[in-house]
Amino acid sequence: MPAKFVDPSTYPSILSRMKNLPEFNFLYPIIKFETEKLNGGSRLELFEYKEIISGKEESYYLAFKYHEFSKLIVIGNCSCLNGKFERAAMIKLFPIIKEKLLEESLFETVLPEGSEHELNRLMKEQKSHPYKPLYQNAFIYNIEEKNHKDFLKKEIILPDGFEVRSISPEYSKQMMSVLLHYQNGDELQAAIRLKELPSVGIFEISTNKLIAFEYNDGIGTIAHQYVYPEYRNKGIGKAVEILICQKNLKELDILPSKCVALTRTKVIAITEKTKYWSKLMDANGNPAEIWWTIYSKTPQEKIIFCDN
Repeated sequence: MPAKFVDPSTYPSILSRMKNLPEFNFLYPIIKFETEKLNGGSRLELFEYKEIISGKEESYYLAFKYHEFSKLIVIGNCSCLNGKFERAAMIKLFPIIKEKLLEESLFETVLPEGSEHELNRLMKEQKSHPYKPLYQNAFIYNIEEKNHKDFLKKEIILPDGFEVRSISPEYSKQMMSVLLHYQNGDELQAAIRLKELPSVGIFEISTNKLIAFEYNDGIGTIAHQYVYPEYRNKGIGKAVEILICQKNLKELDILPSKCVALTRTKVIAITEKTKYWSKLMDANGNPAEIWWTIYSKTPQEKIIFCDN
């Protein structure tokens, strides 16, 4: 079947097919945010490729999420986590998205492994974006629908002297200053997310200081968890993560999910010890990988994900 642009009027029917499916951990929230007018300062263009595999229709969706204050981000999800299908989808989609990519001085992609490697090959042929300041693979974790009821019952007890609050937009500059991956415009975009999407902040009552936080990254995953070093080893990081996942379920009705770079071995170990996280697996029963890449026409500082 030919690749095509998706008419926004069909978004509701697409959403009904994607709800709580781990393989659509990005696309379901992205489309939902678009239809419900959340995450302002952004707009969505959606593309689709379908193929019959073993008698079943499989779908690959590619979202172009344009931000008013920061770079274009291109996100892919598919119903069949199979490298051959992912590569075929990108080959079919590339002719209708190529000019959109070439006109950007810099753009970021979040793609399944097969389609990322294919896009990387196709972009090398264009010779337009020779620099890749970010090229990092990650595992995807989610809280499966069957575990939602028990997960929502989890209670958090913080150490004395701390309290939980939603984070107001004026904290965006402070939050961006300690993150692993920060680009121009992210502070302004983060302020919009803090205003419109769930967030969790832990505050020290005596000083009114924000000492830990996590929020929704605008593409559906929880992100940017941080606990200031002097407040670590008190269970605050785990508390923040549980609370933001509960908010995503209660307030947004989306599957809690997160990505962890393979270079962050400590975070992977902590995540896999936690009973409520499940790792997304591909069609062959191996851990699925998502690749985060930035393509740039000009030299940029290298971005390295590590345990912090």
